[in-house]
Amino acid sequence: MRLAEIWTGAPVTEGEITAIRAVAPESIANELERFYRKCNGAERGFNEVDYAADKFDCLRIDAVDITINPETRRTLEECFPGYWVIGSDAGAQLIAYDMDAELPWPIVLILPGDDAPPTVLARNLDELCELYFSPTDAG
Repeated sequence: MRLAEIWTGAPVTEGEITAIRAVAPESIANELERFYRKCNGAERGFNEVDYAADKFDCLRIDAVDITINPETRRTLEECFPGYWVIGSDAGAQLIAYDMDAELPWPIVLILPGDDAPPTVLARNLDELCELYFSPTDAG
């Protein structure tokens, strides 16, 4: 059962949309724009049963100011080459596009420092939102 759902803030401004399109790789810019036009980040918590199955108890897509921050982007690109990070599990795992995969890049959950392959969460951001942030499955 999915627990609390929080869409954080109102949709972003046109200036922020321009900024996200400027920093995002071309292959994901459209879906990021669609997401940020709906909300300024999202977070959802899960219960123990979901954690046992999925190995996360929260998913968080970063607010646009974090996603477009030049220093944050530079650090993420240096520390996690091959991934374009868009959020976390509110803990140690990161939610990212796997840029080493074939296009369209899947969204994966990675645990920094772990040699295990990333866990594929969704084929794209639209699917991730449908699977984990859809208000119709809240219970």
